[in-house]
Amino acid sequence: MGKRKAKRYFFLDGVPHKKLQTNHGADILIAWNYIERKRVAYVLSVARRNMERAFLGPEVQKMLGRHRNSLYNYVSQGQIREPFKTYSLDGTDRPGMYLWSEKDILDLHGMLVQRGYGALPSRAELLAMMRNDVVLYTKTRDGKFTPVWQEKDW
Repeated sequence: MGKRKAKRYFFLDGVPHKKLQTNHGADILIAWNYIERKRVAYVLSVARRNMERAFLGPEVQKMLGRHRNSLYNYVSQGQIREPFKTYSLDGTDRPGMYLWSEKDILDLHGMLVQRGYGALPSRAELLAMMRNDVVLYTKTRDGKFTPVWQEKDW
């Protein structure tokens, strides 16, 4: 079994899915809906506009600088809401990995900031990491760089 690719997983209207097949010519996306437990077909161009990326545990660990055991402890101790847990599609329903939405990650970040858990990226930096955006920084008088707000440039 190879490495799992995060690009295969996404949320559509808050519902977790796994891409099974993409037909660009016919503009069709076939995916597994984890909530309804069935294959579904979407118009690819419409789904792309409305889909939200799903993040895997290692990505969340890297963004927030936390160990996987720490994330597991936050969930098991009820400090944060449990992200959606996948299951195998071979009929055995073995539990799989967690799929983190942007909201899950921002909630986790908020909890860590509120409780003062070590060095963390700012909210703007975290959003930029999740959306592959650019963060603008300004240099303060003491030589430190702080992120600043930037208006979207269309």
